Amino acid sequence: MRQTILDDRFSAINDSKSNTSNVYLYGRTTDEAGEVKITDLQSESNAALRNAALKHRHDIADQILQEFALNYEQERAFRLVTNHSSGPKGSPLKMYIGGMGGTGKTRVLQALVAYFKALGESYCLVVVAPTGTAAALIGGSTYHYMFGINDARGDNISNKLLSEVKSRLNGVDYVFFDEVSMLSCSDLYRCHACSMSKHVILRKPINYL
Repeated sequence: MRQTILDDRFSAINDSKSNTSNVYLYGRTTDEAGEVKITDLQSESNAALRNAALKHRHDIADQILQEFALNYEQERAFRLVTNHSSGPKGSPLKMYIGGMGGTGKTRVLQALVAYFKALGESYCLVVVAPTGTAAALIGGSTYHYMFGINDARGDNISNKLLSEVKSRLNGVDYVFFDEVSMLSCSDLYRCHACSMSKHVILRKPINYL
């Protein structure tokens, strides 16, 4: 009798797992149907809200993909950013998107801009470029302006200017560097050093694309 009950229990658990093996949750599969967790009403309510928010972001991403008709590689780059923005905030994202002119790098940027705009989070992404002309073409700013960099002044940045930089970077999660091949290692370091300055003190590290 005892063995029959155990066999039935294991059979039910295996059936539950097989029924959920193909469930796709925002890029991940789950097989937790056979697990038992002790929780409370508030935790369940919070989890439901988080799941609803994740589903909303996932649906928006799908809409943007359809609108911009991104190819496989473009979609991979797009998903890396959108999944990172939707997941738990861990290590900063540092991503390089390479390719010759006409391969669709700007198309990925346009899709990301549209994604954050649709979420009402346009402030999360800023676009910078080495020159005013390049910045104007993508609707961005020069990195000199965004990070308060001035070659004539060197690394001597006043507290007033740092305060202005902090205001410009407030709420920013992602910085997209266009024409990054024109950016020197020295200036890239200065951008990062400025964002990490004790006078700026951002709420979390910036993700660089």
